[in-house]
This record gives sequence, structure tokens and C-alpha cells, in this order.
Amino acid sequence: MITIKSLKKEVREIRQLGSMPDIDTDFEGQQRPRVKEYMEKRFGITQVTSLGTYTTMQLKAAITDLARCEGISIGTVRRITSKLRDEEGMKSIEDFFRVICSDTELREFVKNHTELINDVMVCLNSPKSASIHACGTVVYPDEKSSAQWLPVRESNGLVVTEWEGAEIEEAGFLKEDILGIAQLDKLADILKLIEKNRGIKLDLYNDVPLDDPIVFEYIEKGYLGDVFHFGAKGLSSYCVQMKPHSLDEMGLCAALYRPGPIENNYHNEYILRKRGESEIEYPIGAEDILRPHLGLLITQEDIMRLCQHLAGFDLETTDSVRKAMGKKIMAKLKAFGDKFVKGYVERFGVEEKYAQDLWKQMEEFGKYAFNFSHAIAYSRNGYNCIWLKAHYPIEFWSVTFSHAKIEDYPFYINEIQKLGNITIKSVDINKSDINIVSDVKTSSMYWALNSVKQCGDKAQEFIHNEREKHGEFFSLDEFIDRCVIKGSPVNKSVIENLIYSGAFDKLENITAPHERLRLIESYRENKRVKILEDKDLLTNIIKARKEKNDWWWTLQQKKLSGFASFDYKRLIEEYHSDDAFSDAEYFDVSELKYWDGNDRSKCAIIGGFVIDIIERKSKKGLFATIVLESNYEFINVIVFPDLFAEYADFLRESKNNLLLVDGYIQFDKWRQEYVLQTNLNTSFTVLS
Repeated sequence: MITIKSLKKEVREIRQLGSMPDIDTDFEGQQRPRVKEYMEKRFGITQVTSLGTYTTMQLKAAITDLARCEGISIGTVRRITSKLRDEEGMKSIEDFFRVICSDTELREFVKNHTELINDVMVCLNSPKSASIHACGTVVYPDEKSSAQWLPVRESNGLVVTEWEGAEIEEAGFLKEDILGIAQLDKLADILKLIEKNRGIKLDLYNDVPLDDPIVFEYIEKGYLGDVFHFGAKGLSSYCVQMKPHSLDEMGLCAALYRPGPIENNYHNEYILRKRGESEIEYPIGAEDILRPHLGLLITQEDIMRLCQHLAGFDLETTDSVRKAMGKKIMAKLKAFGDKFVKGYVERFGVEEKYAQDLWKQMEEFGKYAFNFSHAIAYSRNGYNCIWLKAHYPIEFWSVTFSHAKIEDYPFYINEIQKLGNITIKSVDINKSDINIVSDVKTSSMYWALNSVKQCGDKAQEFIHNEREKHGEFFSLDEFIDRCVIKGSPVNKSVIENLIYSGAFDKLENITAPHERLRLIESYRENKRVKILEDKDLLTNIIKARKEKNDWWWTLQQKKLSGFASFDYKRLIEEYHSDDAFSDAEYFDVSELKYWDGNDRSKCAIIGGFVIDIIERKSKKGLFATIVLESNYEFINVIVFPDLFAEYADFLRESKNNLLLVDGYIQFDKWRQEYVLQTNLNTSFTVLS
């Protein structure tokens, strides 16, 4: 049996290494098992294992578990642990007491439970449970099998190391992270759909030009919905400001919008320097190193080059600095810092204080920085997404919606409307399928069956198979005869929700949404459907004789399928009146994008579908931000404390319904967007 100590010595004798490279390789999520199989075939099934990992006992968990053993009440434990933080590096008694002895109650708890505290110190940061790393894989030299090189275990049919990543690297083994990325699955699906629709087989890494001006135009205008990495709200906004015009600049965008550069305000400073609005300054001796980045630290490579050039570090040491910064190993960083200051002073004659300040700046930045190769890899995938969106929009959006969450739909539809190159059509029982169907000839997309609530996977599949086997449906009655049979998942909820969603409109020559009532009544009468009136959508509206209110039927379509538009101007004319805002007039939220901002405020009445109501506390009490979606354009309505106190319950019930509201459209400098501000004269109309 080889001990860990002797094993590590043996490995080092075989290989003289400073540090093995950190290799991350991204694949489509569905292809990850195939990659593992390939590695086992190439290197040998005994030479490839999954990386093991384990969770450690943290402060709160240690106190909770041990307190349970001593019979301390749950209420007391929760009160105590709510005051604690699990801080990094909490390993010493000093660290422990610095955190927990912060107030009288905590000190009293420690005094009364000294034995428990002693046990906590023993357990703190000790291994708690073993598991398998999400993506780590280890490849061993073929001199010995994996079990001979180091301790392994079997877990769910996999051979897994007993060592963690840091131990593996220290011993000199090759660890590779094989990641399954959902966005790459989407890209693969888009390419398959392009081949199906157009007969074109694209290779993203050979057929896509890297200087397409349309791609950078899309970035500049913020058309980044569902774009890999760059679709995130903060980064997409930053891209609009920075306006990258090359793949390298996209990489800089990705690297700049990280905690390290942001905390140091490098992301804004870079834009100012790029525009010539701020002077470019360089640390002494670093001009050649930082000239491509306008004098700023942007990537991990910048740190490494400065260590090498300014302080004379060798390549192995510079890589060790990068790792220590990224993993926040403070003991190593202090030693590296002292070495950097000494080398910088000797090589360039700078003052010691100047060298220390630069190192501190590098150290803080390096904790949360990207390496440039990582940023470029992300940028290339992002670029490919934008290129496909620009040149094959039907296929791009069809796949996007098939993977998207319902809450993302409005934002994607908003972008499609802005681009104006696709028409979205509501659910059609003969055209729609499980996922969105694209029609290249008409540049149209049919809303998917899977968007309709209570139309589950089995019902979708049943409808799809029935249509594939026996052709399109020619009436609602015929659809029912074919689909409502023994064992069929197509039940009352499925049929009526399809009717509400407009799936039979074309089939039954429905020209106005309220005409869907006759379809529901016909279905119920013919099939003798039992109705629980208190749970029935139609009960109230029929009793009130409002069956011709198209907005109500459109609202049900919106709620049940996620896709519908409204004539808000007409709704305001019919249902909303307020003498206090007699000067107010209807304002189409879509016009905000054309508003030049010359008017500081505008008295207006707007309408929209309430997506969310966000409540926050202020010194004056609760206030609310109502997120309105108005035919897939968005605006926030600000309701201040005095008004919200009066209408709080009423407004909370408005979510997922239509809201008509008056106020003043103003530019919010903090949000950097136009909002509707209310006042005590504001009135609200909810249509539900």
C-alpha cells in the first residue's frame, strides 16, 4: 500500500512540474457522456476517473447540528445562527470568536455552552459528505491504473477519486473540466433546424465571418436576447455603451464586466479612455504591457505580464500568482507581494510605497478577473449566436422559445418586434406543434402547444401523433371525435384552454375573440360537460352578460398561452376616467423608444399587463414598482408610499391582469429609463 506522502514524492520524481494547466472544455450538454466515453477509449478505462469532492462543515451547520444533539431549542438556534456569517478562511479560534462574539446575546450563548463551542471548533471545516464534481475528470499516466495511483471509490457506477482538485494538481496529475453548456445545445438545435428548413449545413467555425458589421450593429442596439453570456442584463447594457467592433473587443467587454474591474471602475474608465474623454495613464515601466488595454488592468494575463516584466518573475511563479489571486490564498499572496515589491524597486527604481500600491491594486483586481482566453471563447460563442440571430432569425427564435422560460417570453417578443423581421402567430391547432413551428416562406412562427397551460407533454404528443397519422383537423367537433377517446390525455381543460388560446379560430372562422364562447358552449352541450361554477372562467362574465368583451377573451388567451395583444387606447376610452388628470391623454409605451426626451415630463394614461409588483421599504413606508408589459414594450410605474398605502391590496390583486393608470412620464436618472410616476391624484383601473 502506497501512502499519500510517498505517492506524491513518486509522482514528482517521475514528472518535474511546477503546475499543470487548468483546462476547461465546453461541450453540448447532451454530448458530455460521449466525451467521457471517448476519453476512456483513448486513454484506457482504468486511466480515467471522475473527480471527487466533499462538502465541509460550516459555522452555522456545525452549531445547528451539535445544538440538536444537546437538546437546545430550535428557536434559540435559529436566533443565534441568524446573526452569524460563514466567512472564508474561518479556521482559527480567533476567526471564530471575532464573528460570533459580536453582541451580548452571542457572548451569553458562548458562555452557557462552552462544551458545544469546543466541539464546533473541532468540527469546523472538516469534511461532511463526499460527492462527485460536476465536471472534473482526471487522466492518469499509463504506468499504473487509477486505483494504483491514488485512492478511488465507486459511486453510482462511476470510479471517483477520494482526492479533491487541489490535491490532484499538487500531486501532478492532469485534471480537465468537461462542462456541458445548455447554450451549445441550443446552437446545435439551431443548426439542425437550418439544415431542415433550408438544406444548408453550416460549420460555425469555418463558415461564419468574424468581421460581419451586422453582428456589431446588433450589439450596439442591444439586440442580445438569449445570446450566450452577453444576454445577461448588466453585460448587455455595458455592450451598448462600449460598442465593440471586433471579437477582441467583445472579449474585453466580457472581461471588463466582472467584479474586479467593476469595483475599481475600470469598466467605465475604459469607455472614457476609448472615447478620448479621459487621459491614458500607465504604471511606471508598464506602458508596453498595458497599451492594448489603454493602461488598465482588464485580464489575468495583465497581472502575469506585470509580474514578469516589472518584478522579474519566471513563468511558473506568475501562474502561481494568478492561481493564488483567483483562489484568494492570502498566505501565498503576502509572500508574492513582498517579492513583487522588492523586484519592482530593484528593476525600475520606483519607491517602495509606489510598488506596494500597485501590488495592492493588482491583488484586489485579480480576485475577480477573467483570463483573456476564457473571455475570447465566450465571445466567440456569443458572436455565433448573434450571427445566427441576424441571418437565420426564424430558426434562432424558434429554438430559443423552445428552451425559454415563460417569464422570458415578453422580452424576446419585444426584441422580435423591434427587429421587425418575423411575424408571430397565435396557437393554431393545424400549424402549431409541441415546440414553436417556423415557416420560412412567410417569415412566421406559430406559437407552441407547450405554451398552453394544462396542455401537458402527453396531450401535446397525442395531438401531434394524431395529426401526423390522419392529417389535419377540419373542425372542432372532428378534433374532439379523434382526440377525446378512451385513455386519451386530451381532456376538458386541454380543449377549453386551446379554445381560449385561439387554437381553433382559423378552423372555425372566428373573427373576434368573444366568438370563442360559442365553441365552448357547443363543446359543453354536446359532451354534457359538468361545470363547477365557482371554478369556471366563464361563469362571472356570462352572468354579467359581458360575453362580447373581446378584451376579456384576449386576456384569457394571454394568461393561458402567454401570447396576446390589446387595444389599450380603446380600453382607456371605455373604462378609465379621471377628472384630476383631465389633461392626460393616452400614450403608447412603444413610442418611448422614439421620444427625444425634450419633454421633461408628460401627463399620460397608459395601459399594460401587470408582470410583477415589487415592494420596497423607505423612511416614509412601503412603496411599489409595478412592472407593466404593454404589447411587449415595458415601463415601470412608481407608486409612492402615501398612494400605495391606500391602494396596496387592490394593486396586489392586479398581477397578471390589465392595469390602466395615469401619471407623469419622467426620466429616472437612477434607473436610466423612462418611468410613469404617480401622485395622490392618480387613479387605477384593473380589468380582470
